[in-house]
Amino acid sequence: MLKKDKCWRCDTICSSPSPKIPCSRCGVASYCSDGCKRSDVFRHQVDCQTAVLKRRCSGCGKEKTGLKSCGSCGQAWYCDKECQKKSWPTHKVHCQLISTKTEELSRKLKSVYDFKKRIPSLGTVYYWGNTPAVDLINLPLNEGCHYSNPLSILACGVGDPRNVVLSLSQLPGDYKEELTFVLNDISACVMARTVLILYMLIKGGDQTASSVTQMWYSLRLSEKDHQLVISTLQELIQASSLEELTRGTMKIEQDQLHKLVQVWRTWLDLSSREGNWVTEARRRMIEIYPGSEEGIDFYLKQIPKEHKESASDWFAKGILLPKESRKGLTHENFTLTGNLDVFNRNEDPNKAFPFTYLIDQSVIPFTSWDYKDVKQFSYSASILKMYSQYVGHVLKKCAMTLATGQVKFHFLLCNCVEMTSFLPPDRKYDRVTTSNIADYVPLTSILDMSKPLLNTVNPSAVIITEFLNWVEHTNLTQKKNVFSIKCQKAFAKKSLKTPKIPQLPIPQGGLLLWITMTTAKSWSSSSELPWWYLKSRMSVIAGAHGSQWLTITG
Repeated sequence: MLKKDKCWRCDTICSSPSPKIPCSRCGVASYCSDGCKRSDVFRHQVDCQTAVLKRRCSGCGKEKTGLKSCGSCGQAWYCDKECQKKSWPTHKVHCQLISTKTEELSRKLKSVYDFKKRIPSLGTVYYWGNTPAVDLINLPLNEGCHYSNPLSILACGVGDPRNVVLSLSQLPGDYKEELTFVLNDISACVMARTVLILYMLIKGGDQTASSVTQMWYSLRLSEKDHQLVISTLQELIQASSLEELTRGTMKIEQDQLHKLVQVWRTWLDLSSREGNWVTEARRRMIEIYPGSEEGIDFYLKQIPKEHKESASDWFAKGILLPKESRKGLTHENFTLTGNLDVFNRNEDPNKAFPFTYLIDQSVIPFTSWDYKDVKQFSYSASILKMYSQYVGHVLKKCAMTLATGQVKFHFLLCNCVEMTSFLPPDRKYDRVTTSNIADYVPLTSILDMSKPLLNTVNPSAVIITEFLNWVEHTNLTQKKNVFSIKCQKAFAKKSLKTPKIPQLPIPQGGLLLWITMTTAKSWSSSSELPWWYLKSRMSVIAGAHGSQWLTITG
């Protein structure tokens, strides 16, 4: 993840007395040497254009701010009508082609959205993230380390709490103001697990970090961790209200809490079940999941050789601990089970559906955290050791921030498009994140919902949404996969090569990169580990000031 005073190319610290060479065009990016600056031209050009707020007129060729886009295709920019008329003879064919393709794609997307209106949830439970965690706040690169106003973050479709705990672990110690997270998800199982993880950190502090790590990611638990989860569930179930239990740190409506209690009760009942039933359910899912063997084989071929043995062990055992640390794992991790509650209610609202292992086989712990940060913290041939230690470290720092009492959580169990009525009417948000809900809800609806919630007083306030599956609704899927396989190595080498580190690890399966910028502030995330399957991502960012949008595909 990009951090202040680090070279945008090689991550070298370039604060005084080391040289700090800024991009002469945008002034946002900075480098440790002219070599890094030259090497980054290809990768930085899209970010630079957005940060500088300048575009090149297609009529006269001048670069300036305040240009207006072509009303039909939106891809050409002009100073005025005269420049537009001058450019029209050469722009006409391209403009009409883009407009036709846009209308065709719009019709396809509309049919997809119309279908998904009848299915208000996803076909899996996201107990683990399928993209690397990001610092949603990143004060050094946004408001600044000395920012002294309260912050509010609204996370729609939050899934697991990886972004929350990473953001809290990175919060500068000098920031003492109240920090409020409003976390929304439609799945009772996902929300119940998120509340469980955060409550364990609030109650037990940094001493529980290792236990929470294993409960989060491993198929089997030690007696100590098993009992810790059980006692925590009992406290949550017996509480008259979450707000009273946590002395105001956590809050949820009582009718929504009742739905979480049902999940916690089911887990508590399952905690005494004998046998390797979760492990067996996972094994069966891998066996029947289309392309599992090919996906695993593809993944193992792309990662660094020294990690292959331990990664293979993960796919076989599902335990995020190196082999030498696995003594006494006598219990199944029942919190990795759940049901598709929204789908089930649509099928039969009165029928009780059993809990089973439901985690999508393309989602693994190594996609949830930035490999670059993990490797920087602790390197080992065992990827299991690296990730278990890194996640434990993040959770410890998060727990220390929670111990200050400055962090508040408000949970909303509902469809995100219907959540406005549950939000405090007087609260505005400095970050509004919507995950990849735009894959299921039209972007215009998301922006219509989110824009009034943005804190316009804060120039760094921003709305962020992502597309993970957009290419599936076009004819590009097959072409994209073939193109990615052919060109990804050359593209990655061009993108990642540096004068100091000429052989940076190359992310196979597509370059994973997303960057958001608003008013010359930015935060970013990149990963050196690949997707299990080839995926495309596109991020759309709308800032509180101005209308700059940035889209990146990879």
